[in-house]
Amino acid sequence: MRMQMPALAQLLSWATAALLIHLKIDNASASASTCVSPPELINDLPDNTLDYTYVQNQIQWLKSKKGGFFSPKINYGNLDKENPSVSGMFAVAPIAKGEEIIHLPAEQLITANIGNGNGSFKDESCNTAINLAAEYRKGKESSWEPYVAYLFESFSHEHLPSNWSEEAIDLFDSIIGEDLEPRNLGAAGSYAIECEETDDSLLEAAYRIVISRGWSEILLPVVDM
Repeated sequence: MRMQMPALAQLLSWATAALLIHLKIDNASASASTCVSPPELINDLPDNTLDYTYVQNQIQWLKSKKGGFFSPKINYGNLDKENPSVSGMFAVAPIAKGEEIIHLPAEQLITANIGNGNGSFKDESCNTAINLAAEYRKGKESSWEPYVAYLFESFSHEHLPSNWSEEAIDLFDSIIGEDLEPRNLGAAGSYAIECEETDDSLLEAAYRIVISRGWSEILLPVVDM
């Protein structure tokens, strides 16, 4: 299973107490450990930052969907204003074990079967990549516009390890040796290699996004921030 857990699922060891947070998603569930952080410890991203805009657009999008829910007990922010890369979801109030914090309806997932592709590839990641690229091309007309804009525009996906050359991967392995993490950089490859030949750079970007951020071949808006 090719998967990188989204930011919400990362352990934040700097806080003083930990709670089990349960994400309730239609037809699926995911458990994640995080820490309770008093609101005063969180440096929210300023309203005028591009990253904050992408995040808030997604949250409002989820709230507008039937069955969509985003708990007021969690917030997106960063730990250090000097280092905005250290950002993610944080608890801002006590959360009980099993309490719902995000509800993402199943029909809001981006999968291999949402209608843009022909579904002809055995590798479902190829079909999801086709759908993702098609949704981005729709712009504001896409039903997932806040999420796909975030995926393609808010970070340099071309630098993901999945796009590294074999030489770069070998160099990385030689540097970390046998005792350091990470031992696995995730899935490698490209749309042209794994799916079909193409000179479409957007399809290549979409494929890299799917194999680096997807839960298998499924993309989870809002949860994946």
